[in-house]
Amino acid sequence: MYNKRKKRKRRRRRRRGLGKYIEHYLTCTETISLSDVNISEIPTVTWLEGWSYRKYHKIVGSTGGWETDYQVRIIVHYGSGTDSGEHVYLNGKCRTDFGDIRFTKDDGVTKLQYWIEEKVDGDYAIVWVKIPFMPQYPAYVIIYIYYGNPSATSESDPNTMIAYVGFESGGFELFVNELVGNFALEVIPEAKRLGNYGAHGYNPDGLTSAGRWSNEGTFWKYNKVAIEFWMKADITSDSYYVSVYFTKEGKLCLIVSMWGYSPTPYQFGYYNGAWGYFGAWTPNTWYKFVVELDYDNQIANIHVYDENRNLLYEVTNIALGTESTTFTDVMMYIEMFTIGHGYWDEFFSRKWLSPEPTHDVWGSEESAVVGYVQTLTESLSLSDAISVSRGVMRVLSELISLSDVLVTRRALTRSLVETITLSDVLSLIKSLTRILTETVTLTDVLVTGKRLTKSLSESITLTDVVIASKRLARILEEAIVLTDSVQLQKILARTLAEILTLIDTLIVSPPPLKTLRLVKDLIDVFIESDHNDNVNNFKQQLQFLRRLSRTYTEISSKVDELETIISKMRYVKYDERYTHNDHNVLVDAFKKLLEIDKQLVTLIPSISSKVSELEEIVSQMKYLKRRDLYYASYHNLFREAWEKQREINSLIT
Repeated sequence: MYNKRKKRKRRRRRRRGLGKYIEHYLTCTETISLSDVNISEIPTVTWLEGWSYRKYHKIVGSTGGWETDYQVRIIVHYGSGTDSGEHVYLNGKCRTDFGDIRFTKDDGVTKLQYWIEEKVDGDYAIVWVKIPFMPQYPAYVIIYIYYGNPSATSESDPNTMIAYVGFESGGFELFVNELVGNFALEVIPEAKRLGNYGAHGYNPDGLTSAGRWSNEGTFWKYNKVAIEFWMKADITSDSYYVSVYFTKEGKLCLIVSMWGYSPTPYQFGYYNGAWGYFGAWTPNTWYKFVVELDYDNQIANIHVYDENRNLLYEVTNIALGTESTTFTDVMMYIEMFTIGHGYWDEFFSRKWLSPEPTHDVWGSEESAVVGYVQTLTESLSLSDAISVSRGVMRVLSELISLSDVLVTRRALTRSLVETITLSDVLSLIKSLTRILTETVTLTDVLVTGKRLTKSLSESITLTDVVIASKRLARILEEAIVLTDSVQLQKILARTLAEILTLIDTLIVSPPPLKTLRLVKDLIDVFIESDHNDNVNNFKQQLQFLRRLSRTYTEISSKVDELETIISKMRYVKYDERYTHNDHNVLVDAFKKLLEIDKQLVTLIPSISSKVSELEEIVSQMKYLKRRDLYYASYHNLFREAWEKQREINSLIT
């Protein structure tokens, strides 16, 4: 008697422990539903396939306005540190050459063009990312950086910038026009700052000038740009200067120079109709120049950095010059009366707003969540098969008692009676028997399979399904233990996917509805996710209602009508306009969803009060006409409706 009591206690403890796990498991389905095994539609916000990690980054727009195809600098560090501003640390989880970094829009899959300006393998990479639409402050954009894909190679593209010349072809590239004196500029390896080549000029006697320049609108393509380049000089102290000219529409707007002779030898200078000087430079030392040009307001800013990119000097609000010139765009130039060498490398231009958009928060590192389909059906190596085998065994051992726990759920009981068809079960068992016949020859396993088939064929009762679950799991567990064949692992994995799909017909879990952001008039700016989150929520809700309709068939026709409405919805992109039609189809969908909820009240009275509250919210929704103003209250009503629908879903399940 004592031993029996101990056994009963142990069984109760096991049930309680497993019950807690199942409760946790069912909670997890709010984000990963078992129905994901067979869904035909992938959620909009997904993961970039093949990458292991990502972080999101928020970039707040400029008070100076909005812009399209805006380049933003991000400094990616290989090692560990605290993400802040433009700096992000990948904790050693990317390739040492940064070949696997990628950037996407906030949907997590639409890639953004990027260019690695400079990198040191295993240390850092300076990256420019092109943002399709940079809104005006206080609106913002969200992007993702992905990393952790050893087989990926770099997609760095200098066409991310407006124009780029690194002289890596061994020629002058976009600097197609030439001024030749007693000497000419050349492209040689000895002149490089980065890569393999750079531009060089040597004036031996100071009697003539020489230069190379680009065509109109090459670098200075838009009225507001920032042009960056490296320059160094090795000239005598009584020389004139090595410089870069900036011209537009026949006007010499600005010269940025490194003077040999000036009021003080070896000073930086600029010319806009008169010379100005600032700061000292050291011969034969590279300096980084960032020249911001605003043709609309006729001003320029000059920033000078040392070889380590530390800011040395800056001069702001320089009025642009108006002298006439025959040179165009941007020119490398060594002036007459200059004796010595000039060097240039890495020219590029980008769009520029004043002030620049602001780097805001970085999200925590996210790891790829491998779904059932990918884990169970993709091609497996031997080591993968062993790993999957262990995972399958663990899941199966838990599934043995899954039915025991679920029998306490009223919804499951009804599902077993009304939704399991004999053909579904027999089809699964037939598939299982075929698999076992092909791969396992032990007689007792096949006998068990026949008994299982017979049990399910004779009558489908709750008890039979519980027993069948245990037997089915035990058969698969024995088969896995009996062989380590890679092919069998694949077959068993697919079979488990079928089992999970069947079980999912018995379980209806709340959909993972996203909480919409709260907006205010005259403060918040509409962003595409304000609409797209509604679309995603409706698609998630539709999947939930489809599964629910297997139990409550009375709502099937209304669910079909809701699906028709949802099919008319579209996702709004960065550069697309949000129209009154986009709004109105959401109103239609909420009204149809309310009709479905009202039908469910007759079947599930406990949701009655919440449905009444939802009806009050939906009654306030309005249809819009073309040219109607869009108020924050319209969006916020959608937000309130989803919060109420989430409460209703929880009561249903």
